[in-house]
Amino acid sequence: MDGADQSQFWVIMDIYGVDIYFAGEVHSNTASKSKDPASNLVQIVSGHKDISNFLVIETIDDAIDVKLFNEVGDKKEWNGQYVENGHLMIDKSSSDIDISSSGELGLIDNVSALIKFDFQEILPLGSRQVSTLQAH
Repeated sequence: MDGADQSQFWVIMDIYGVDIYFAGEVHSNTASKSKDPASNLVQIVSGHKDISNFLVIETIDDAIDVKLFNEVGDKKEWNGQYVENGHLMIDKSSSDIDISSSGELGLIDNVSALIKFDFQEILPLGSRQVSTLQAH
């Protein structure tokens, strides 16, 4: 969004203690925490053109549990078989909010670049958590 985490929209979400902001489809599955170290607002972007996927979100007392499922198999023929490819947990049961994540919902370091191209090295795209950047 224009202004990123300095936009009025983002600031309002932070003021009112919003835990998760779900963004629209941008051809990848990602999760990132606000650059503001005092904020615990997490942005999740899910869905892209090459994978049929969905999120399962469960609230448990003082916790939010998010799981990302992607369809497996040939992408040209959807088969309805899904596997968990990402997990994010926001635990608010103590005064220190604990955010843990893995897989395609592993928190991205939003301070550094996702990919740096120098045209002199071969990038290990297969190890990237952003699935559309993986080598096939």
